[in-house]
Amino acid sequence: MPSCRAMKSSGATNVPTGRSLGTNFVRLADFGDEDWVAIEREEPPSAPLATVLFLDRRAGGDPVVVPFAPSLADLHPQVLGHGLDANCERRRFATCAQLAGAVPTGRLRTRPDAPPSALADAVEAWVAALPTRTPTV
Repeated sequence: MPSCRAMKSSGATNVPTGRSLGTNFVRLADFGDEDWVAIEREEPPSAPLATVLFLDRRAGGDPVVVPFAPSLADLHPQVLGHGLDANCERRRFATCAQLAGAVPTGRLRTRPDAPPSALADAVEAWVAALPTRTPTV
């Protein structure tokens, strides 16, 4: 099926070729069965980070979230980075250091075969029990 690629810094989106693009897109190029377009709108701002969860699959037990205080060593490997740009690595390190004490963190412990609905129930129960606070990250 022919497609149309929408390019923006946040990623790419495919829509069928020949589809009306409306006012949010500008056609950049036609490659036969594929059109490339630019998105002419800003993305809405991201919501502040409210919590961090680590998925911890292990044998036995129903899903439960166990609070813990993460260290930089817990967080740093989880943050995307390529290691080739020293400034990027400094920002990555600083973000992890700030995050370590800024938001509630938990381990979602569960058996590997637990249904997604049980995971969601455990997370929702944990989040509902958290004190109300304004995220800082």
